[in-house]
Amino acid sequence: MRKLLIVFTIIVAASTPTSVALAQTGAARFVLTMAGVPIAAFSRFESLVDPAATGGTQAVALAGGYAYFPQLAAWHELVILGDVAAARKSCVLVMYNQAGAEVARWNFENAWPTKYTGVAPGGALRTEGIVLVYETIRVEKP
Repeated sequence: MRKLLIVFTIIVAASTPTSVALAQTGAARFVLTMAGVPIAAFSRFESLVDPAATGGTQAVALAGGYAYFPQLAAWHELVILGDVAAARKSCVLVMYNQAGAEVARWNFENAWPTKYTGVAPGGALRTEGIVLVYETIRVEKP
């Protein structure tokens, strides 16, 4: 089985703010929203298309989180507790350029986080990332 790996890497300045004020980061980014509310922001998006490795579904990996997002951790906790049916949500991943203009939009249906890497205790920022499994995807360009 062939594995296709598409990687978008965005260079983020060390002074990136860790607040949830995503619109003020000033750097290119990927913002994950659910019901129109931002629940996370990342600097890297990797599309992993290997149905054999994900049980016949498709997955994306997001890494380089800007801050700790409790909504994302709570979403993953539903999966840990075994309630994948409740964890299946529609969400949107939007790519913005450094000027803050939308570049692309991925609409995921029935998505849930299968892997989550959080922030170290004490508030020290560490790379936050997720692997998001989805059933269907629709890609839009502005």
